[in-house]
Amino acid sequence: MVENEVSCGGIVFRKDIELKFLLMHKPDAKGFHGYWGFVKGNVEEGEDETDTVLRELNEETGVTEAKFIGDFKEVIHFFYKRDGKLISKVVKYYILQVRAKGIRLSKEHDDSLWLSYEEALNKLKFKNDKAALKKAYLFLNKK
Repeated sequence: MVENEVSCGGIVFRKDIELKFLLMHKPDAKGFHGYWGFVKGNVEEGEDETDTVLRELNEETGVTEAKFIGDFKEVIHFFYKRDGKLISKVVKYYILQVRAKGIRLSKEHDDSLWLSYEEALNKLKFKNDKAALKKAYLFLNKK
């Protein structure tokens, strides 16, 4: 039996001289050996997708002010196993611009980095995340 899970997240950036993207490091957990990724989390009852993104941004980084950029939404789908059960996961990413440079880490993560596009692409582990970052970068450069 397959369980369904829906998460929403943000490809978070700030604009200095160049674009800097925020990556969060999740330590070893749930069968994954630590990895870098974006702010994201499961949609909770009564939330719409953008509410989830803003709540997760605040919970994971302490950042409370962010601006959604355009109508960008990248939907990825994958399967993974948790406690022997097959999970069908859908993640919906939005682009968020922030001014904050300082991050207050939650217990979920053990590090965060602001990186250039190329550096962020090299840090990401999963193909889906790399593809989402590429699409977000292209979208931002059209603006």
